[in-house]
Amino acid sequence: FLDAMCDSAPEWAATTAPLSDDTGDSRQANQAARGSSARADRSTSVVGRVASTTGRRFMQDMAALMAQLQTSTAHYVHCVKPNGYEQPELLSYEMVAEQLTSLGTLEAVQLMGLGYPMRIAYDDMRTRYMHRLRNIRGVHILSPKLFAEMLLEVCEVPKCDYKLGVTRIFLKQRAAQMLE
Repeated sequence: FLDAMCDSAPEWAATTAPLSDDTGDSRQANQAARGSSARADRSTSVVGRVASTTGRRFMQDMAALMAQLQTSTAHYVHCVKPNGYEQPELLSYEMVAEQLTSLGTLEAVQLMGLGYPMRIAYDDMRTRYMHRLRNIRGVHILSPKLFAEMLLEVCEVPKCDYKLGVTRIFLKQRAAQMLE
């Protein structure tokens, strides 16, 4: 960037080295070719090396962070504010109910109360049981949700023992035992 803007770069820009080189050698070579020996002397200053090292360190840290995020599983904790006044021991039932509804917590509690304690994502169900149904023709082309429905029919699980959700299936204990 600085090479392209060599005529309009401010004086402080000459003290920073490129991120790809710790020693400042490529910067010196470029500046010597342009005939600016005064700027070449500045590029080897401590400031130039610190800027280069800081930039490289930042990129390495970002790469390490991205690698860690890609290999981890996210778990979320939803906090519920008990009142709008931020005062202790004061509970606003309407505010708490509104938050629990928007988080989907009330629906999950209702499903569990109806007797559907097992919740399995369709993708997980397909991965877990695909090897048992591989002999059935066309099973590999089914979507995970259709695969789960077909699995329940093959295992003769009564429809009253499960409910189909958007991303997962809700099973009563008896239906989960039949699948195993």
